[in-house]
Amino acid sequence: MNKPVELTREPSTQVIQAQLVRITQSKGFERSKINCKLLSFLVNYHLESRDSGQGAKAPKEIEIAIGALGKAEDFNPSEDSSIRVYISNLRKKLETYYQTEGAEELFQINIPTGGYGLEFYSVEPNTVEDAPEQVPAEKSNKPLKYKPWLWPALVVSVLINVLLLVTNFTGTNSEVKQLDSKAQIKQHSIWQPLLTSDKPILIVIGDLYMLTEVDPDTRILRAVREFSINSDAQFEAFLQRFPNKRTKLNKASSAFLLKNSVFALQHLLPLFEQPSTTIRLASDLTASDLRDFNVVYLGLYKSLGLLDAYLQGTNFKLSEEYSALKHTRSGKSYAVTGDLEQEYTDYGSFAKFSGPSGNLFYIIAGFSDSSVIQIAKYLSSSNKLFSKEMAQHSHVYQDTSANYELIFSASSFDRTDLDSKLVDSDLLNIKTIWAMPD
Repeated sequence: MNKPVELTREPSTQVIQAQLVRITQSKGFERSKINCKLLSFLVNYHLESRDSGQGAKAPKEIEIAIGALGKAEDFNPSEDSSIRVYISNLRKKLETYYQTEGAEELFQINIPTGGYGLEFYSVEPNTVEDAPEQVPAEKSNKPLKYKPWLWPALVVSVLINVLLLVTNFTGTNSEVKQLDSKAQIKQHSIWQPLLTSDKPILIVIGDLYMLTEVDPDTRILRAVREFSINSDAQFEAFLQRFPNKRTKLNKASSAFLLKNSVFALQHLLPLFEQPSTTIRLASDLTASDLRDFNVVYLGLYKSLGLLDAYLQGTNFKLSEEYSALKHTRSGKSYAVTGDLEQEYTDYGSFAKFSGPSGNLFYIIAGFSDSSVIQIAKYLSSSNKLFSKEMAQHSHVYQDTSANYELIFSASSFDRTDLDSKLVDSDLLNIKTIWAMPD
């Protein structure tokens, strides 16, 4: 098997453009607009700089963000890793193309790791500069497989590991910057009411409602998940519909946590330095907790449990069946789109409202992990909190006593969280939440 050799003379513009068309029209690329946009931008950038007579050069990350993906000019690569993730996936797609549909290509386009420039490799001993486009090449030996980035598996660890993660920072300069940023965040209208309150803070983690049953074949006790059951009341209703299950199914004694509970908490914990801060699972929440604490919820909509009263006062009605939020007055709908294995857009909410005893409720909820994690990240970033995007919705949150909600979109690619945007906002109906008389 021959190793691809870097060409001493690059193919002509026409030949490169012809291969670009074949790649973007291939089965592996035609479903992903982002990969097509990125590769087209990189190729055209390379050719334009090369043909200018000054030599080919690599684009900067911000140039790719703005030129290829239409990001805003205030895009900050140090806070947003989406371009690096996209390029890493593009490398994998190119590798797959040259091993499958592009196995007959006379040369390969390569994006070396550590940058965004292009290199061209030949898999044949002959030059490709003047190779006729119509003439099929003899079947070439497949190039050595390039090793893609090895992404570490995302493992949901115990919450104590998160506490260690966010408290063990080193480096004097980074600590000073972090303290300055944290002080700004705490003074923002969103967090100031909570962090200046005398009431203790209770962080509630949304866990999944799990059941147990005995496997009929192995007779071993196993945990099972029934997606329509997310509370004791729903479990009882299920048993009334299917009474034969009453002797077979039981509520699991152990909780099941998703990654949002850990990674979202990682972003917010540095803000909560009060020694009285407590962490509890949603399934362990009691009615007295709703009276005695300022409550911060992190989790999925379906795991709200006792906190689902919030959904009674929202103007963005929830449809779990269609994974969508619909504004009751404007009719605007925010529906989850895409494929978790490809490009995926999730939606979620941040809500702040007063409780029955004058306490506060902060809800960060979404349809999937992606929105919960990215909303927490957004609201713990001084750059995001003081951005123009955030300021456009200041009419709902500038009054620190207001009850309101913010709607966010969260994009991901191949199960990697990328970016979030604040897309809508409105006030909450506090009387409906707590069933108060008019």
